[in-house]
This record gives sequence, C-alpha cells and structure tokens, in this order.
Amino acid sequence: AELLIQPSAEVREGTEVTLTCVGTGHAAGEPLYSWYRNGKRLQESPIPALRFPSIRGDDAGAFQCRVRSSNGSATSVTVPLRVLCECWGAWGVPCCP
Repeated sequence: AELLIQPSAEVREGTEVTLTCVGTGHAAGEPLYSWYRNGKRLQESPIPALRFPSIRGDDAGAFQCRVRSSNGSATSVTVPLRVLCECWGAWGVPCCP
C-alpha cells in the first residue's frame, strides 16, 4: 500500500489535508482501510481517505495506512506529516505545539 498526502507532507495550521491510501493490485471484495498515527489506530473505514478539514498542530505525526481485503493485507511505509504554526503568542512563542 502507498500513503499519499495532499497538498503536501508539510502544511500550515488550518489547511485542509487529505491522506489517501492506495492499495496495490486488485482487491477482491470490499477493502477495509485502517489508519494509524504514531503507531496508534485512529479509525477503520471502507473509504481510502482520511480527511482533516482544518488541520491543527496536534494532528501532526507519523501516519500509516493498511488495506485489507480477501486477497490479504498491505501496509504503507510510515509518512511524517508536519503542521506549521500559524499562531504566535507573546515573545514570539508559538501557541500550538
């Protein structure tokens, strides 16, 4: 499986970000997609995309997807997603992590 990040793997806070899991070969039956961030499962869905309408600093991390079907399963490599701070507090300290 391959994990694609749109628009890029480094985005500003508030940007809409879509992660797409592309399976290899032809999956028989209905494939199921599992999404992971920093090794923890976020969700499982029949839809091959994970969407953040307005990404936040704490949404950043190392993402991975796994596609499962009756043909077996395939896992993507881990892809880092960086979120750049849009908000700056006093003394130039960012107000997001």
